[in-house]
Amino acid sequence: MAVSSPDVGDHRMAELLEAVERHCWDGSRLSLILPGSEAREEPGRFLQVLTTVPIGFMNPIVSGRLTLDGAGQVIAGATAALRDRGLPGLWWLPPSAGPEDMGDRLAANGWSLQESMPWMARPLDDPLAEPGAVAGLVVRRVRSPADQTAWLEVMRSGFGLPDPIARGLDRLSSAAGTDGVWLRYVAFLDGMPAGSAGLNRAGAVPGLYNVATVPGARRRGVATAVTLAALRDARAGGATMAVLGTTEMGRGIYERLGFRPVGTIDIHGWPA
Repeated sequence: MAVSSPDVGDHRMAELLEAVERHCWDGSRLSLILPGSEAREEPGRFLQVLTTVPIGFMNPIVSGRLTLDGAGQVIAGATAALRDRGLPGLWWLPPSAGPEDMGDRLAANGWSLQESMPWMARPLDDPLAEPGAVAGLVVRRVRSPADQTAWLEVMRSGFGLPDPIARGLDRLSSAAGTDGVWLRYVAFLDGMPAGSAGLNRAGAVPGLYNVATVPGARRRGVATAVTLAALRDARAGGATMAVLGTTEMGRGIYERLGFRPVGTIDIHGWPA
């Protein structure tokens, strides 16, 4: 993980880094809510979650600072577990991950770099902004099948979400229910689905995901509204920090909401 140098003090920067690190580990446990899932884990060294769903992000692996010899053993074991089950997977390298050539070692074992994702963090003890008034905009938690359908519809349009991924998210959401570790939010603009967000609470540091806006509703405050709804629930649940992975396009929105860039996390995929 490459660490950036945002305009915050060293102590606060350390807190932001720790928050991203903790979420990488704890947030990866979200898939364990799926029936038939299991975890392979050596605390501090690696965590692998295996499901029965052939979607990479639902079969995550996180590794810590491994020794040179230990890295080879962990990579071989995690790769074999996926290969034996015929599953794809995603390998996350959080701030403490090592050795430094871990990416090269993964590539030598058939993994490929999927993306270097910028991550941001925000203390929740800082005041949250009030969403601006947007005529015709309503944001609510997903609590019904109709809202769940609308939530997925937004991501299909906003992200160009493929049907297999949408079905996987729907399956994960059904397992989570409406008040557990995976909360979803949908925004309606003039009665039509316009925005989405998700809050992964599988740990002390919640992560914001799935923030999308349909093309016809962009730059109207929809993403800001669904993000603030999720952050308010995160704080109400006792969290003191929230994190998210973003794109350069979304970074400006999150900076205006108090998030600070922490660095990039390399995410490697199997199969190559």
